[in-house]
Amino acid sequence: ISPDLGASYFLPRIIGYEQTMNLLLEGKLFTSEEALRLGLIQEICENKQELQERVKNYLKAVSEGYVPAIAATKKLLKGKAAEELKQQLEQETEELVALFKQTEIKKRLEALV
Repeated sequence: ISPDLGASYFLPRIIGYEQTMNLLLEGKLFTSEEALRLGLIQEICENKQELQERVKNYLKAVSEGYVPAIAATKKLLKGKAAEELKQQLEQETEELVALFKQTEIKKRLEALV
């Protein structure tokens, strides 16, 4: 239908405008390898055990950091972004509501069910 859940906010910031446009307009599924190549994920784990080990190591490294520095970093990274995200989510909602009122969208959604 149209992007929601912040996709129109986050994706361009992660993978760029052109890649985002291609992904959202094509609407195709992609593999974990493609997600890694695009920068949507940082790494791929072979199994649950490997994932748990990597998460454990990451959390250990973060927990050893200097708390005031971590707090300052989070504050700087979130700063204005939180307000921008809120505005973008509101705009996404407006677009979705408008699209859900259209007959063609209703037909396409019914075809999926």
